Amino acid sequence: MSNLQSSLSQPHSTNHNHFQQTADKSGSFPAAKPDVIPQQNKERSSHGAVSCVVMNETTPTPHTKTQAQTKTLPTHQSSTAHLSKLIANWFDGHPWHAVRVKNAHAYLGKRWRDLSMVEKCQRGFQYSAEAGGIALSLNFSDLIEERALKHDDPAGYLSDRLTTKLRKHGLVGLPFAFVLEFSKEGKFHAHGVIVPMGKPLPTIKNAFREAGGRDLKKGAARQLMTKQLFGGQGFYRYAGKGSKTTTVVLEGRRFAIMNRSLNAAARDYHENIRPKAQRKNEPSDTE
Repeated sequence: MSNLQSSLSQPHSTNHNHFQQTADKSGSFPAAKPDVIPQQNKERSSHGAVSCVVMNETTPTPHTKTQAQTKTLPTHQSSTAHLSKLIANWFDGHPWHAVRVKNAHAYLGKRWRDLSMVEKCQRGFQYSAEAGGIALSLNFSDLIEERALKHDDPAGYLSDRLTTKLRKHGLVGLPFAFVLEFSKEGKFHAHGVIVPMGKPLPTIKNAFREAGGRDLKKGAARQLMTKQLFGGQGFYRYAGKGSKTTTVVLEGRRFAIMNRSLNAAARDYHENIRPKAQRKNEPSDTE
């Protein structure tokens, strides 16, 4: 029993001696290292040991960014201004492109009666896209192609023919426009737009097929192709991609046409979005 008591009391006496050796001469124990960052002027206790520094509001923590580290995020206005400056600098270094863009958009500020037929058709395509129009490509039969090319006004002849077929199917007054084109193979065809205005699309397709003439070689599916019109200006560029060749073949006769319904709608569309500064003090356009 005496041996057991001595063995149990031995660790206690050893730990006691260890803590006694750890203590400094003044009788106090060294303080543990704090997790906080001590200030340069360390505060010491009356016994000489380093004490913990109390953090205040001005002392930065590891998760707090100083004023030098904080970055100001760009606002929407600053980003837009910077982008505008970059674009302006690019055009300053490319004057030819600047002139080309300016000329390409010059028609936007003109009065309707001052626009060329091509510019009016371009506006008609743009209006048709916003009015839920349909884009189409129409191939003509050999007989209709021959008659159109012999006519003094091929575009006018085909427009009158289409108007007649639309009236036949009860589609009077539907806005439409088209551009004539010769393909690389020399095939005469047209790209155009029409605004259905709630009329059934199958009936409209039948009217266009009849206007193009019956083509036994292609059939109904390949004679007329339609799709929803989304980008009016882009589709107009596609329709007029062969304008130079078409002008030569037609010997200067017009290759683009727009009926009265679309002409009136495109005129109102153009005048409503034309810059107000250029509309000021101008007489009303009654064309």
